[in-house]
Amino acid sequence: NRGVRIGDCEDHAGYWCKSLRSSLLSFEMYMGHIYYVREDGTKGAHALTVYRRPTTDDYYWCDYHLPQLLTSLDAWPEAVLRVYGKTLRGAFMFRVYPDGVRGALKFGEITTFPLQ
Repeated sequence: NRGVRIGDCEDHAGYWCKSLRSSLLSFEMYMGHIYYVREDGTKGAHALTVYRRPTTDDYYWCDYHLPQLLTSLDAWPEAVLRVYGKTLRGAFMFRVYPDGVRGALKFGEITTFPLQ
């Protein structure tokens, strides 16, 4: 995964949420946003999807690649940081409810992770 740069991460995270729900692969989804500093000192940000697999209660994070297992729901910032950055600046995630008009995503409660 390291070094892959595609773009449009917010759209891709939304696609994951819609696809996971419509295929009945998850009923608990979050859209995460992470802010970090790269190895070269430049700042970056990324959006991704975190979801719970109902058959095992395991949590995963995914963006442009296959989903990756997490040790817990709150472990995603560090897992994503290992791929995209060096130093975590902050992160937050919205609970996603894909039951809006015509299946539009609705954002619910927010969880924040502290600046470091």
